[in-house]
Amino acid sequence: MDPAQWIMVLMPFDLPVFAGSRSWPAAPAKFTTSKVMAHAIEAFGSEAVAREWLSSECGALNNQTPTGFIKRTGNEAEVERILGCIDHGMIA
Repeated sequence: MDPAQWIMVLMPFDLPVFAGSRSWPAAPAKFTTSKVMAHAIEAFGSEAVAREWLSSECGALNNQTPTGFIKRTGNEAEVERILGCIDHGMIA
C-alpha cells in the first residue's frame, strides 16, 4: 500500500462516497506531488526549474500541467513515467 493511502486510512477527511465501489479514491495532490517534486528536482537539477516544469503545459499530458494532471486524475505514475523518460534523455 502506498504511504499516501495509509495517511488516508489513518486520517480520513471528507472522502467522497462511491456507491458499490470497494476502491479508495486517489490520494490528495498535496501528498502525491512531493514524490513527483523530488523526482523533478533530480531530473532537472534545481527546484526552480522543477517547479517551472510542473506548472507548464506538457504535450504528453494533452497540454495539461503535470500538477494539474495529478490533481484531476490522481495518476502520479504517468507523470513519474514522463520524468523517467526525461531522466534517460527520451522524448515522452
